[in-house]
Amino acid sequence: MSSATSIVYVYGVLTNCSDLVLDFPPGDLAGIVESGPLRILPFGDIGALVCDFILPDGSDLKTILEDSRSAERMILNHHLVLADMVSRYTILPLRFGAVFAEDAGVIAALGGRYSTLQKELDRIDGAIEWGVKSFCNRKMFSECVAETVSEISVLEKEIADQGEGKAFFLRRRIQRLILDEVEKTLEQCLVGAQDQLKSRAIEETLVKLQPPTVHGHKHEMVSNRSYLIARGAEDAFMQSLDDLRVVYAPFGFDYQINGPWPAYSFSDQQLGGGVNDK
Repeated sequence: MSSATSIVYVYGVLTNCSDLVLDFPPGDLAGIVESGPLRILPFGDIGALVCDFILPDGSDLKTILEDSRSAERMILNHHLVLADMVSRYTILPLRFGAVFAEDAGVIAALGGRYSTLQKELDRIDGAIEWGVKSFCNRKMFSECVAETVSEISVLEKEIADQGEGKAFFLRRRIQRLILDEVEKTLEQCLVGAQDQLKSRAIEETLVKLQPPTVHGHKHEMVSNRSYLIARGAEDAFMQSLDDLRVVYAPFGFDYQINGPWPAYSFSDQQLGGGVNDK
């Protein structure tokens, strides 16, 4: 007769957690498995934020995650727990899926990576992640750029005096001039905006651009970056973003901010024991 299996799931690693009070809302954290309360397993001055999951009879986490709906719910749970914690504490997020058979395995893993984890926690201490997505109305931006290219007006006047054959090639030349100038000016605008936001951040990193089916914006995404911002410096960062909106909105730019998040983009740590490690 099969019996239920208990595993220890690890969300992330905290520092200075001896007096930490965990008050995450009670309930079924995972949504698909019975779970116990959040708790901390300490090692030195760091500790792992964990939860006990009781898996259904004869099942294991890898099997559960083969079902896409179950996987989505557990990934959401992983994020919600970390997002709740980061609003109050510095926590180093771990990759989704770090599981151990018992507490001793977690503690041993903390000991084996102690110096690395401590260094990473020091790096993000007192900071949280904010994401900024930049979008551009290409048509509006191209029209603005075209007005600045003096050679275009000269070519347009020349077209009026030419036959259809040469006029065709002159119009193609105008199109190429505009396209080249648009790309050059777009890059300048992006660099200028990034420099302004980066000056308010501890670190910044590039994130993969998203297709319209994901970002849902009516215009093209031209930049997607994450910024590690010190607590207390968020207002200055937001003000810089508002300043960019004022400057660049007339040229077709729009900015969306998301967060605050745990430092997902600035950490790729794992303890081992994950479902993808085998």
